Amino acid sequence: MEIEGVRFSCPNCGASVTIDFKTRVGTCDSCGYTTEFKRNFFNSNDKVINDLTNVVKYFKEKNYKLSARFAEEAMTIAVDNMAAAFVLAYNEAFIDEARNSKSIARFFVKAKETSVDIEELEPLKKMFLSCMTDLDDHEEDILEMAINGNHASEILEFTDAFSPYLIARRANIDFLTPRLKELYKRCAAKCSVPKTCYALLNSIKTNSESPYNGNTFFLRTKTERFYNDFVLPVGEIINGMSNPTLRAKFKNAYERQRGDFEKKMKEEN
Repeated sequence: MEIEGVRFSCPNCGASVTIDFKTRVGTCDSCGYTTEFKRNFFNSNDKVINDLTNVVKYFKEKNYKLSARFAEEAMTIAVDNMAAAFVLAYNEAFIDEARNSKSIARFFVKAKETSVDIEELEPLKKMFLSCMTDLDDHEEDILEMAINGNHASEILEFTDAFSPYLIARRANIDFLTPRLKELYKRCAAKCSVPKTCYALLNSIKTNSESPYNGNTFFLRTKTERFYNDFVLPVGEIINGMSNPTLRAKFKNAYERQRGDFEKKMKEEN
Protein backbone atom coordinates (compact mmCIF):
# COMPACT_ATOMS: atom_id res chain seq x y z
CA MET A 1 0.00 0.00 0.00
CA GLU A 2 1.27 3.47 -0.88
CA ILE A 3 0.31 6.76 0.79
CA GLU A 4 0.42 9.89 -1.34
CA GLY A 5 3.31 12.13 -0.30
CA VAL A 6 4.80 9.52 2.06
CA ARG A 7 7.90 7.50 1.16
CA PHE A 8 9.47 4.72 3.20
CA SER A 9 13.07 3.78 2.50
CA CYS A 10 14.66 0.34 2.52
CA PRO A 11 17.06 -0.02 5.49
CA ASN A 12 19.26 -2.20 3.26
CA CYS A 13 19.66 -0.18 0.04
CA GLY A 14 17.67 3.05 0.48
CA ALA A 15 15.18 2.41 -2.32
CA SER A 16 11.42 2.71 -1.86
CA VAL A 17 9.62 0.10 0.24
CA THR A 18 6.11 -1.18 -0.27
CA ILE A 19 4.48 -1.71 3.14
CA ASP A 20 1.54 -3.74 4.34
CA PHE A 21 0.50 -1.44 7.18
CA LYS A 22 -1.71 -4.07 8.82
CA THR A 23 1.22 -6.45 9.33
CA ARG A 24 3.89 -3.69 9.44
CA VAL A 25 5.96 -5.71 6.95
CA GLY A 26 7.80 -3.86 4.18
CA THR A 27 9.37 -5.25 0.99
CA CYS A 28 11.96 -3.28 -0.96
CA ASP A 29 10.94 -2.51 -4.53
CA SER A 30 14.58 -2.77 -5.60
CA CYS A 31 16.53 -5.41 -3.65
CA GLY A 32 13.59 -7.40 -2.28
CA TYR A 33 14.73 -7.00 1.32
CA THR A 34 11.87 -7.68 3.76
CA THR A 35 11.62 -6.17 7.23
CA GLU A 36 9.02 -5.86 9.99
CA PHE A 37 8.74 -2.35 11.36
CA LYS A 38 7.95 -1.56 15.01
CA ARG A 39 4.80 0.35 15.95
CA ASN A 40 6.86 3.38 16.96
CA PHE A 41 8.25 3.64 13.41
CA PHE A 42 4.78 4.52 12.14
CA ASN A 43 3.57 6.44 15.20
CA SER A 44 6.55 8.80 14.88
CA ASN A 45 5.97 9.36 11.16
CA ASP A 46 5.68 13.07 10.30
CA LYS A 47 2.29 12.66 8.60
CA VAL A 48 0.89 10.71 11.55
CA ILE A 49 2.15 13.31 14.04
CA ASN A 50 0.65 16.12 11.95
CA ASP A 51 -2.67 14.27 11.71
CA LEU A 52 -2.69 13.72 15.48
CA THR A 53 -2.05 17.43 16.07
CA ASN A 54 -5.27 18.10 14.16
CA VAL A 55 -7.03 15.23 15.94
CA VAL A 56 -6.37 16.87 19.32
CA LYS A 57 -7.09 20.40 18.07
CA TYR A 58 -10.54 19.57 16.76
CA PHE A 59 -11.36 17.19 19.61
CA LYS A 60 -10.71 19.93 22.18
CA GLU A 61 -12.85 22.28 20.09
CA LYS A 62 -15.62 19.63 20.25
CA ASN A 63 -15.55 19.23 16.46
CA TYR A 64 -15.56 15.47 16.94
CA LYS A 65 -16.43 14.56 13.35
CA LEU A 66 -13.47 16.46 11.91
CA SER A 67 -11.23 15.06 14.63
CA ALA A 68 -12.35 11.56 13.62
CA ARG A 69 -11.56 12.30 9.99
CA PHE A 70 -7.94 13.14 10.87
CA ALA A 71 -7.83 10.06 13.13
CA GLU A 72 -8.78 7.89 10.17
CA GLU A 73 -6.04 9.58 8.12
CA ALA A 74 -3.44 8.81 10.81
CA MET A 75 -4.56 5.19 10.86
CA THR A 76 -3.88 4.73 7.15
CA ILE A 77 -0.23 4.52 8.27
CA ALA A 78 -0.36 3.76 12.01
CA VAL A 79 -3.26 1.32 11.84
CA ASP A 80 -3.44 0.67 15.60
CA ASN A 81 -2.55 4.15 16.85
CA MET A 82 -4.25 4.43 20.24
CA ALA A 83 -4.84 8.19 20.15
CA ALA A 84 -6.64 7.89 16.82
CA ALA A 85 -8.49 4.80 18.03
CA PHE A 86 -9.74 6.67 21.10
CA VAL A 87 -11.33 9.38 18.96
CA LEU A 88 -13.17 6.82 16.86
CA ALA A 89 -14.32 4.97 20.00
CA TYR A 90 -15.45 8.24 21.61
CA ASN A 91 -17.46 9.16 18.53
CA GLU A 92 -19.12 5.74 18.54
CA ALA A 93 -19.97 6.03 22.25
CA PHE A 94 -21.10 9.64 22.55
CA ILE A 95 -21.47 11.38 19.16
CA ASP A 96 -22.78 9.02 16.50
CA GLU A 97 -26.53 8.71 16.14
CA ALA A 98 -26.39 4.95 16.81
CA ARG A 99 -24.39 5.25 20.02
CA ASN A 100 -22.48 2.25 21.31
CA SER A 101 -21.49 2.71 24.94
CA LYS A 102 -19.30 -0.41 24.86
CA SER A 103 -16.84 1.10 22.37
CA ILE A 104 -14.95 3.05 25.07
CA ALA A 105 -14.61 -0.05 27.23
CA ARG A 106 -13.29 -1.98 24.22
CA PHE A 107 -10.77 0.79 23.58
CA PHE A 108 -9.30 0.47 27.08
CA VAL A 109 -9.12 -3.32 26.76
CA LYS A 110 -7.16 -2.86 23.52
CA ALA A 111 -4.95 -0.19 25.12
CA LYS A 112 -4.01 -2.61 27.92
CA GLU A 113 -2.86 -5.11 25.33
CA THR A 114 -0.76 -2.50 23.51
CA SER A 115 2.57 -0.93 24.42
CA VAL A 116 1.46 2.69 24.04
CA ASP A 117 4.14 4.96 22.56
CA ILE A 118 4.84 8.48 23.89
CA GLU A 119 3.65 9.82 20.51
CA GLU A 120 0.26 8.30 21.33
CA LEU A 121 0.18 9.02 25.06
CA GLU A 122 0.65 12.80 24.87
CA PRO A 123 -2.35 13.45 22.59
CA LEU A 124 -4.37 10.92 24.60
CA LYS A 125 -3.79 12.80 27.85
CA LYS A 126 -4.87 16.09 26.27
CA MET A 127 -8.08 14.50 25.04
CA PHE A 128 -8.76 12.71 28.33
CA LEU A 129 -8.59 16.07 30.13
CA SER A 130 -11.04 17.63 27.71
CA CYS A 131 -13.75 14.98 28.25
CA MET A 132 -13.30 13.97 31.89
CA THR A 133 -17.02 13.89 32.62
CA ASP A 134 -17.40 10.98 30.20
CA LEU A 135 -14.54 8.95 31.66
CA ASP A 136 -15.53 8.46 35.32
CA ASP A 137 -15.62 4.69 34.92
CA HIS A 138 -12.14 4.51 33.41
CA GLU A 139 -9.99 6.47 35.86
CA GLU A 140 -8.04 3.33 36.77
CA ASP A 141 -7.20 2.50 33.15
CA ILE A 142 -6.21 6.09 32.39
CA LEU A 143 -3.99 6.50 35.45
CA GLU A 144 -2.26 3.21 34.76
CA MET A 145 -1.54 4.35 31.22
CA ALA A 146 -0.17 7.69 32.44
CA ILE A 147 1.98 6.16 35.20
CA ASN A 148 3.55 3.57 32.93
CA GLY A 149 4.46 6.03 30.19
CA ASN A 150 5.63 9.16 32.00
CA HIS A 151 8.27 10.68 34.25
CA ALA A 152 7.33 11.96 37.72
CA SER A 153 6.76 15.59 36.66
CA GLU A 154 4.40 14.50 33.88
CA ILE A 155 2.52 12.13 36.20
CA LEU A 156 2.08 15.00 38.68
CA GLU A 157 0.80 17.39 36.03
CA PHE A 158 -1.69 14.94 34.56
CA THR A 159 -2.95 13.21 37.71
CA ASP A 160 -3.48 16.45 39.62
CA ALA A 161 -5.43 17.86 36.67
CA PHE A 162 -7.53 14.73 36.18
CA SER A 163 -8.26 12.85 39.41
CA PRO A 164 -9.32 15.68 41.80
CA TYR A 165 -12.15 16.63 39.43
CA LEU A 166 -13.42 13.05 39.37
CA ILE A 167 -13.02 12.56 43.13
CA ALA A 168 -15.17 15.63 43.80
CA ARG A 169 -17.89 14.24 41.51
CA ARG A 170 -18.10 10.78 43.07
CA ALA A 171 -21.54 9.93 44.41
CA ASN A 172 -20.19 7.37 46.89
CA ILE A 173 -16.94 5.75 48.02
CA ASP A 174 -17.22 2.66 45.83
CA PHE A 175 -14.89 4.31 43.31
CA LEU A 176 -11.92 3.77 45.65
CA THR A 177 -11.32 0.18 44.64
CA PRO A 178 -8.19 -1.68 45.78
CA ARG A 179 -6.73 -1.17 42.31
CA LEU A 180 -7.37 2.60 42.30
CA LYS A 181 -5.98 2.90 45.83
CA GLU A 182 -2.75 1.26 44.67
CA LEU A 183 -2.58 3.56 41.65
CA TYR A 184 -3.01 6.62 43.88
CA LYS A 185 -0.27 5.24 46.14
CA ARG A 186 2.04 4.78 43.15
CA CYS A 187 1.38 8.35 42.02
CA ALA A 188 1.97 9.68 45.55
CA ALA A 189 5.21 7.70 45.84
CA LYS A 190 6.49 9.15 42.58
CA CYS A 191 5.46 12.80 42.87
CA SER A 192 3.16 13.33 45.92
CA VAL A 193 0.17 14.50 43.78
CA PRO A 194 -0.91 17.05 46.44
CA LYS A 195 -4.10 18.15 44.68
CA THR A 196 -5.28 14.56 44.44
CA CYS A 197 -4.40 13.91 48.09
CA TYR A 198 -6.23 17.09 49.10
CA ALA A 199 -9.32 16.02 47.15
CA LEU A 200 -9.30 12.64 48.93
CA LEU A 201 -8.80 14.27 52.34
CA ASN A 202 -11.58 16.76 51.66
CA SER A 203 -13.92 13.95 50.59
CA ILE A 204 -13.85 12.49 54.11
CA LYS A 205 -16.29 15.29 54.90
CA THR A 206 -17.85 16.07 51.53
CA ASN A 207 -18.54 12.69 49.93
CA SER A 208 -22.28 12.01 49.90
CA GLU A 209 -21.79 8.83 51.97
CA SER A 210 -19.80 10.64 54.66
CA PRO A 211 -21.46 10.58 58.10
CA TYR A 212 -20.56 14.27 58.33
CA ASN A 213 -23.43 14.81 55.90
CA GLY A 214 -26.45 15.06 58.19
CA ASN A 215 -24.36 14.01 61.22
CA THR A 216 -25.24 10.33 60.73
CA PHE A 217 -22.46 8.86 62.89
CA PHE A 218 -25.19 7.03 64.83
CA LEU A 219 -25.61 4.74 61.79
CA ARG A 220 -22.91 2.43 63.06
CA THR A 221 -22.60 -0.03 60.16
CA LYS A 222 -22.51 2.70 57.54
CA THR A 223 -20.03 4.77 59.55
CA GLU A 224 -17.68 1.83 60.13
CA ARG A 225 -17.79 0.97 56.45
CA PHE A 226 -16.90 4.54 55.51
CA TYR A 227 -14.06 4.52 58.04
CA ASN A 228 -12.58 1.19 56.94
CA ASP A 229 -13.11 1.54 53.19
CA PHE A 230 -12.31 5.22 52.77
CA VAL A 231 -10.79 7.03 55.77
CA LEU A 232 -8.07 4.44 56.38
CA PRO A 233 -7.10 4.00 52.69
CA VAL A 234 -6.79 7.78 52.31
CA GLY A 235 -4.31 7.70 55.18
CA GLU A 236 -2.27 5.02 53.40
CA ILE A 237 -2.09 7.16 50.26
CA ILE A 238 -1.05 10.29 52.18
CA ASN A 239 1.59 8.38 54.18
CA GLY A 240 3.21 7.40 50.89
CA MET A 241 3.71 10.94 49.56
CA SER A 242 7.27 11.30 48.26
CA ASN A 243 7.89 14.90 49.32
CA PRO A 244 8.74 14.93 53.08
CA THR A 245 7.47 18.47 53.65
CA LEU A 246 4.16 17.83 51.91
CA ARG A 247 3.83 14.44 53.57
CA ALA A 248 4.25 15.94 57.04
CA LYS A 249 1.74 18.70 56.28
CA PHE A 250 -0.88 16.36 54.85
CA LYS A 251 -0.30 13.71 57.49
CA ASN A 252 -0.91 16.26 60.23
CA ALA A 253 -4.17 17.37 58.60
CA TYR A 254 -5.21 13.76 58.08
CA GLU A 255 -4.52 12.75 61.68
CA ARG A 256 -6.66 15.64 62.93
CA GLN A 257 -9.47 14.65 60.59
CA ARG A 258 -9.19 10.98 61.49
CA GLY A 259 -9.12 11.83 65.20
CA ASP A 260 -12.28 13.90 64.89
CA PHE A 261 -13.96 11.08 62.96
CA GLU A 262 -13.03 8.50 65.59
CA LYS A 263 -14.20 10.79 68.39
CA LYS A 264 -17.63 11.19 66.78
CA MET A 265 -17.84 7.43 66.24
CA LYS A 266 -17.25 6.80 69.96
CA GLU A 267 -19.70 9.47 71.05
CA GLU A 268 -22.47 7.81 69.09
CA ASN A 269 -21.62 4.34 70.37
